[in-house]
Amino acid sequence: MGHTDVPENFNVAAHFLDGADGDRTALIGGDGRRTSYARLRGLANRVGHALRALGVRPQDRVLIAMSDGVEFVAAWYGAQKIGAVTAEVYSFLHAKEYRYYERYVAPAGGRGRRGHGGAAAGRGSPEPAGRRGAGGCAARR
Repeated sequence: MGHTDVPENFNVAAHFLDGADGDRTALIGGDGRRTSYARLRGLANRVGHALRALGVRPQDRVLIAMSDGVEFVAAWYGAQKIGAVTAEVYSFLHAKEYRYYERYVAPAGGRGRRGHGGAAAGRGSPEPAGRRGAGGCAARR
């Protein structure tokens, strides 16, 4: 694909999840468990709806601090699907380090909202336009 083939509006989540055969395997975990595209798509949609319910809009920044796994991939795709910009950090950092990254994704002037991306909200597909502790998402505008 040359640089002239890149569409003006491209959403990576819509490209990889929405068009995939739901019965196909999307991920294989370290324990050998398989996750289908249908399940991953459903989880990503739930994350997208939850982030929207928290007020996240396209171009808002979302910090994802989770261990590797299906939930991390779903959080990342869910944030991408609604047009948010993600930053990912390790889930085993100290509180001081998380504060640094929270400021890193904060807008100039430090104003914005923060929420935890653990709850599911809504159904269906959001329109395309994220070891210590449980991990989660912090959203900033």
